[in-house]
Amino acid sequence: MRRDLLRVGAVLALAGVVLGAAQLASGASSATVQVVASGLNNPRGIEIGPDGAVYIAEAGAAGTKMCQKGPEGEQCLGFTGSIDRVAGGTKSRYGAGFLSGGGRDGSFSVGMDDVAIAPDGTVYGIMSTPGLDPEHFGPRVAAQAGYVMRIDRGGKTAVGENVTKYEVGHNPAKDNVDSDPYGIAWSPLGLAVADAAGNSLLLLHSNGTLSCLMTFKAESFGGHYAQRVPTTVVWHDDAFYVGELGGGGTPNGQSHVWKVVPGQGKTMVATGLTAITGLAFGPDGSMYVSELTKHGLAAAEKGDLAGAIVRIWPDGHRTTIAPPELVAPAGIAVAGDNTIYVVTGSVFASKGKLLSITQ
Repeated sequence: MRRDLLRVGAVLALAGVVLGAAQLASGASSATVQVVASGLNNPRGIEIGPDGAVYIAEAGAAGTKMCQKGPEGEQCLGFTGSIDRVAGGTKSRYGAGFLSGGGRDGSFSVGMDDVAIAPDGTVYGIMSTPGLDPEHFGPRVAAQAGYVMRIDRGGKTAVGENVTKYEVGHNPAKDNVDSDPYGIAWSPLGLAVADAAGNSLLLLHSNGTLSCLMTFKAESFGGHYAQRVPTTVVWHDDAFYVGELGGGGTPNGQSHVWKVVPGQGKTMVATGLTAITGLAFGPDGSMYVSELTKHGLAAAEKGDLAGAIVRIWPDGHRTTIAPPELVAPAGIAVAGDNTIYVVTGSVFASKGKLLSITQ
């Protein structure tokens, strides 16, 4: 549900004052890490385009207007979200002016939370929403909130049905009505959207209509039910793979990766993971999973923002990559030469980075 994601953001934003200490505490690694781009505003999903460029969805730095107080504290709206393109060591602005909502300091803003790229190079993004009734905030907010967006240099267009309105009208998971469109993936079938608060995986068809591919029911842990909060989706080998953050009360090691074959249901393909925020496949078929905080949210409350990347090889064995620079990671992508790209500082304004990691 949406408040689980906001709670994560509040915890990590409060812990931001010890960012340097968390980096030092996360341990050594044999990986070679380079900073490819910096100064990113709440970077989230990333993807490598057909031309080899890395595209970064940045949720922005919120704003100072349209502020309202709620259970997660004061939330403000602005239009500071963007998509950056990084190629040849140079960062350029590909799209801008996207809705962004978060604290006045820009911490844990949500908005442009993921990017997907079609084989022909067409760029799409998924927009979060400030609530179930974005029209309350005016037409400019309503024109973006909850939509898949097609992004062209200098332009953006809402595509198809609104994800949040679909949740309100259908409530596929049959739990509380809530919506936070958060992950997006291109596929030959259409654009898949992970609604983190709706606990559903939706498919936007070429005719603009939405349908539900799969839902993710709350799980019981010692009598306490925690929602699954699907945050990331990728298309690989004729199936969708979905990673979960895990809602409040999810124990460490109980976030899952699901394989969803349209028309055939879902299968759990990986567990033993914590707070998943990114998912990618390498050229050899290895699955790479980024963990927002490898020691869980309780550790984050104490200032431990150390994240990790777990590589699950085709034969099932695992390697954990956790260099000290990997602080609150989110989106991840793997190039053809096995270079890993990942964004860090994913819940901070202006502190985010794009890293390349080789081993």
